[in-house]
Amino acid sequence: MTEKLNDINNKLKISMENLTAAKTGREPTEERSEVLKKVAELKAEEESLQKEIKEYEMWEKMKNESEIAKKAVERWTDNLMCVQSFCQKKFGLDMKTLDKHFGISAHIDF
Repeated sequence: MTEKLNDINNKLKISMENLTAAKTGREPTEERSEVLKKVAELKAEEESLQKEIKEYEMWEKMKNESEIAKKAVERWTDNLMCVQSFCQKKFGLDMKTLDKHFGISAHIDF
């Protein structure tokens, strides 16, 4: 029991020495307060910039997705043109008739 008590007292003594050593150079001074304030400001700025980076990543992802969608629209528009051309040649129909029968809007820009 005495051995355990001595062991605990030694650990406490070592911890107190480590605490004292850690406090050295951290006395509350005006310069230290200014530096700590600056560190807090820089951390807040970093957090703000990290949020901004995430927004840009989101926009970049949306941009990539919109490019994929745009290519798909172009592909389907080209397919529609090919079908119209085929029907026109094969069956001799004019574009307006084809558009009417297939429900194709006049607003589609080929």
